Amino acid sequence: PAHGGCSYSTTTGAAVAQSPSLSNLWNRPTDEDLEQIALPFSFPLYASSFTTATITSNGILVLGSTLNARYEALNIPATSITAPRNYIAGWWDDLNPSAGGSISYGSVDAGTASERFVVRFDQIQHFPSGSPVTMEMILYPGGDIVINCIACASPGSDHSVGIQGATNTEFVNLYFASGAVVNQAWTLSAACSTSTADPSATTTPPATTTTISAPCLYSVQSVNGSSLLAPLPLQTTWTTAQDDALETIVLPFPVTVLGQTYTTTRLSSNAILTFAYAGSQAFANSAALPVSSPANLIALWWADLNPEVGGSVSYGPVGANGAADERFVVRFDEVEHYPTEKPVTAELSLYRDGRILFNCIDCQTNGQRHTIGLQVGATFLQILRTYETLTNVAWMLGPCSDNSSENATVSSTTTTFTTATTTTT
Repeated sequence: PAHGGCSYSTTTGAAVAQSPSLSNLWNRPTDEDLEQIALPFSFPLYASSFTTATITSNGILVLGSTLNARYEALNIPATSITAPRNYIAGWWDDLNPSAGGSISYGSVDAGTASERFVVRFDQIQHFPSGSPVTMEMILYPGGDIVINCIACASPGSDHSVGIQGATNTEFVNLYFASGAVVNQAWTLSAACSTSTADPSATTTPPATTTTISAPCLYSVQSVNGSSLLAPLPLQTTWTTAQDDALETIVLPFPVTVLGQTYTTTRLSSNAILTFAYAGSQAFANSAALPVSSPANLIALWWADLNPEVGGSVSYGPVGANGAADERFVVRFDEVEHYPTEKPVTAELSLYRDGRILFNCIDCQTNGQRHTIGLQVGATFLQILRTYETLTNVAWMLGPCSDNSSENATVSSTTTTFTTATTTTT
């Protein structure tokens, strides 16, 4: 990279004067939208530098490119594999510019000692509407950053302010809370060393590198789920499925999850599989991973579902017996949320060769957060925790390869993740 590395010191004070009129207006941004832009100078963040950026409608500036605007506010550092990397969070939450306000950006005082690049959110509403936000993210050529909360309102949800680089150890967490912030600015003063590397090498964001400790490593890829749907009907329909119910299943072959092998599972009506669990709870209340109970699980679209009022749950083997692509499939088909709303259609496939497919065909929500991921003991991989609806979105994990050393270094890019963001706690 063009910059050998930056460290940051922070100060907090009153909001700085609002920047003058900016030259570029984001034309008609919508909810969950992206605007890719060119920066007027090479901007350093930690060990990388960037000449392009992407504004997301949810109050963050991703340096380089991203394909995903569906970001709920996460406590920084955001460790989920679907979370952004190399970003500045100005007032990160579920915002909705289509409900009012404007987003503009541009250079101020170009060619002078006070040159800076500004992204301004002006009276941008929270989703679906209300609690307008006026804030600025200000970037200086030497790496300094000012996050200017002129009037950062809150409807009561958590908001994040800060920065994060390419790894989970490169971050500054300035704020994570549910209150409003008015007339406050955070200044991050950068101390950057330089190198002779070609700056053009960093016009796109580098791969994310994370050091983890885990029993095995998964590669995680976004895939075309429609091409991997199981043929219907599946062998067994859960005819007694009801609200908060459990079904004990003998697996057609041993299934390995995060290095542990199981021959039976218990299927919860709330779209999770549990392993080595002898209790009676069906776990209606989803949570961020890791959880204390059940300690061993796969969460397909974990939420309070109610198959008793509509839809079906079925399961069974698919593919030739003994073949590498043989899989055990669980399908929730038009299963309603409790008490009766927002049906969910999703499939979970456990392959004989160790791969795991999460397939959100039409994963609707009723406003509560849903969890996708897996956990064995204290080791876990949370793919997503969101209150947004997902349609035709799928992730293929694995197979889980042996981790021959205690620590392994793995990489991720925008579309393909080779990680076991399985973090031992």
